[in-house]
Amino acid sequence: MSVDAGRSGVARMSAHAATGWLLLSAALLSGCAALPELVPSERETATWRTHSRALARFQNWTMVGALVVRTAGEATRVTVRWRQASTTYRVRFSALLGAGLFELEGSETTVEARFADGRRIQAESPETLLEQEVGWSVP
Repeated sequence: MSVDAGRSGVARMSAHAATGWLLLSAALLSGCAALPELVPSERETATWRTHSRALARFQNWTMVGALVVRTAGEATRVTVRWRQASTTYRVRFSALLGAGLFELEGSETTVEARFADGRRIQAESPETLLEQEVGWSVP
């Protein structure tokens, strides 16, 4: 095998590599292209308005569910029980086997958190309270 044959093999591999990088770059850039704006149809808008009015009639309800909270590489399964009564609410977050983590109780103007260790903290919004006291960022 001559030195020239070795160089042509390297040149051929470099050409293949360059082509591969070019195709990969084009694919990645095409993924950044703007998506067309999705505008709801008049029918969809009317359906949503009707649905929203129907939901507004519900003043008192209870929701029970579970969620997984991930913080600093750690995941915790939390059971949530939310009771809404007009403009007041109570949301209880509990961990495995019903161990109480904390409970939020509030209205449109204030919220209080009660923790298992007896602490009580008040804030203007549940989002602020959860972020400051528990480290959860929720909408």
